[in-house]
Amino acid sequence: MGKGKKRRTKVEPQQKPTSADAQPVVEETKAADSSPAEALDEKALVALQERAAERDRFLELLKRERADLLNYQKRVRREQEELRKFALQEFLTEMLPILDDLERALSAAQEGHDVEVLLQGVEMLQGKLEKLLQQAGVKEIETSGRCFDPSYHEAVVQEETDARPDLAILEELQKGYLLHERVLRPARVKVSRRKQPEEAQTPAACQDRAASSEQREPHPSIKPQLEEEEKS
Repeated sequence: MGKGKKRRTKVEPQQKPTSADAQPVVEETKAADSSPAEALDEKALVALQERAAERDRFLELLKRERADLLNYQKRVRREQEELRKFALQEFLTEMLPILDDLERALSAAQEGHDVEVLLQGVEMLQGKLEKLLQQAGVKEIETSGRCFDPSYHEAVVQEETDARPDLAILEELQKGYLLHERVLRPARVKVSRRKQPEEAQTPAACQDRAASSEQREPHPSIKPQLEEEEKS
């Protein structure tokens, strides 16, 4: 009986993989899948850090340039203020001797010196002052034998006459001065005004007034008076 029976082989049941055995495979798969993304992230991070460093460098450079500009502006303003303060230093230094001479002349007048001597002293002072002004670029505005020019003259008085052309300067009431061709003060003058109408046989109007007035703008102090004359 023992020989007739078949021998059975014991089959072991297949063991299912545990979570511990599957973990390395999952981790390897994740590592294989995530390595390119991580590499890209690292490159982007490095590029971002480089951009941030470059930005910081530019900001620091901008701060330094701004500070240099502010310092330059302060220095320029300080130099301009000093220039305005001392612009007349040379002129005033040359004018001080004239002031000394004037004080001596006044002192001599108080002591009762000869009037003629005092007059000569005052004339000498006037000559020194005029010479100093000429050296500084100041000169008188010409009025003698001239026609009225609103760029240089201020008509204070008008006198009706047929003996002179219309708007001829009859008298200088106050001297005018130029500084390098710019009007410091217009000359105050008396001008002529014809009594008779234009068709009468009267002297012709000043010829140089129209030409000079077209080339130069009237002095601001004269414009209102000229506007009133044009309206009338």
